[in-house]
Amino acid sequence: MPVSIQIERAAPTERLYAVAEIAASWNLSTDKVRELFEAEPGVLVIADRNPRRKRRYRTLRIPQTVVDRVYTRLSIYRRHLKRCKQRHDGRSYRRCLCPVWVDGLLNGVEIRRSLKTRDWQSAHELVRQWEADGKREERPAPIAVKDACDKFISDAEARGLREPTVYKYRLLFRQLQEFAGVYGLPLMVNFDVDWVRRFRASWPNKNIAARKKLEALRAFFRFVHESGWISTNPASRLKPPKITGTSHCASY
Repeated sequence: MPVSIQIERAAPTERLYAVAEIAASWNLSTDKVRELFEAEPGVLVIADRNPRRKRRYRTLRIPQTVVDRVYTRLSIYRRHLKRCKQRHDGRSYRRCLCPVWVDGLLNGVEIRRSLKTRDWQSAHELVRQWEADGKREERPAPIAVKDACDKFISDAEARGLREPTVYKYRLLFRQLQEFAGVYGLPLMVNFDVDWVRRFRASWPNKNIAARKKLEALRAFFRFVHESGWISTNPASRLKPPKITGTSHCASY
């Protein structure tokens, strides 16, 4: 029976594992182990190329170094929504604004879950931190947009801010909650840089009024970030609007 062997040389004394051994050790199915290792560099692949067989059989022998490498590796991808035009492109397409998920193994434990963000850079930094720490960071329970707004108002009143200032925050939060309702963003963690920019683009305010409103939005997101409800502050990356001519500071 003709057999082809593809080998990327491993250390002479390095132990080789069978798929069934890793599946039993990691409590995974053999199909999942094959999916993880079949295209991995360094794996020994023994393929049966007998033309009389309908199915091509492949036997894997996996070196210890490859097992150690995959054991602590995670990958992120966009889980496309039904309305996403690129959903048929699968995980390879990541330039849309669909939620970012993580998939893979961390210390041998299979993880597949949402990272509760649409910002690719934030998701990448979080997963790399998990891998560096060797464990998954446990986040506090996500807070709703309305609850975060209410807590900010309570804090503003406790600090003794003037009523006209608090009133402007209330107007801003009313617009923010309406925006979140229209676009399906119920939680603060749903707001990444792009969504915050979209929210600002919906304002009718110009010049000084727009600048003042942006300062209020930044103060709110700074409060949410410092409270530990979001991992990064997306509003801090927004540039102030250009001031042209003279204008009065209009209401929010």
